Amino acid sequence: MNKRPLTIICTARMGHGTFEAKFKPLVQLDSIGRIVVVRKDKGPEISKLSYRILPSLCRNPILNLMITPFVLVREVIRHKADLILAYHYQPHFYFAWIAAKLTGKPYILGQTGTDIQILGSRLIRGWLMRHILRNVLSFNVPGTETYKYWLSKGVPFDRIRVLHSTIDTDYMIPLEMERRYDFVFVGRLTEVKRIDKLILASSELIKEYPQLRICLVGDGHLMKPLKQMRDEYGLRDNLDFVGLQSNIRDWLNSAHAFVMMSDSEGLPCAMMEAMSCGLICIAPMVNNMADLIKQGETGFGFDTSNVGQLTGLMRFVKENRDSLKQIRQNARELIIACHSFNKAKIEWKQVIDRYWERVPEIDCE
Repeated sequence: MNKRPLTIICTARMGHGTFEAKFKPLVQLDSIGRIVVVRKDKGPEISKLSYRILPSLCRNPILNLMITPFVLVREVIRHKADLILAYHYQPHFYFAWIAAKLTGKPYILGQTGTDIQILGSRLIRGWLMRHILRNVLSFNVPGTETYKYWLSKGVPFDRIRVLHSTIDTDYMIPLEMERRYDFVFVGRLTEVKRIDKLILASSELIKEYPQLRICLVGDGHLMKPLKQMRDEYGLRDNLDFVGLQSNIRDWLNSAHAFVMMSDSEGLPCAMMEAMSCGLICIAPMVNNMADLIKQGETGFGFDTSNVGQLTGLMRFVKENRDSLKQIRQNARELIIACHSFNKAKIEWKQVIDRYWERVPEIDCE
């Protein structure tokens, strides 16, 4: 069989950073000829990847649901595409499934968060989602716990693959820079990230370390109330909210350690980037975090409901950071081995090989 380069039509909702982490390894494969991403706004420039911008009508949620699946179908036909790819279940998994049914093309789905697992347990919508997942060419999930969850929901083991965002470990490297901050956080300022826990922990630590400095990189609708909370706890000189930044590598390398406090995570790119840069990481042991945090070996994990544990670990890392070089090295080695672009390319090659092996058997019904 002549295995020509494949054309993929994609529907996805992702911001910069996560977008690159998904697509850069994929486009590096010789087996991929072109990817067309259907979305409301143009995304980052990536080789082999172009955009089909949806009509402005699609900014209306109802019209978006009505129009986008048929735009996908048109793009599949127009480009004679081989595969349909979707990231983020709502509404993109549904869009991909409908387009697959109408065109007969196989589809690949990529889980980006954990909300879909709540849906998976519901009666009617859960049944539909499980049906969609059982008929994929490949369902790419963030980590081991997610893999086990979907197995328990009846998704065939040969359809599930641990393949998530991965890191450019040749770029995300430790740099010799001034470490201005004790800790850095990178992420959206939203409820699930629980920045309030970091503020509470910091309010305890400044009693012992008045010069404690923490940098928060990112933006979100909680920026104003979080700044207000920071000021109320007397931390204006300790916590810097610097907003969105383009050069995340430099911001990571400006700190000794990385900290996050989320109630829920798939497998966070920001922490993997921090580990690749050789930072000591403190993170809640939720969802797939055990794939990254081996306690005392690659980082430190805490019970997300226990702010005291978070405070204690931050204290320990601040006091002992110079003696934790092996953890820094172990963390980077883990990312290179399991979560790098090279690892993703191996996994994607297996998905594409599966396409060539099974495409005549694919049933989108």
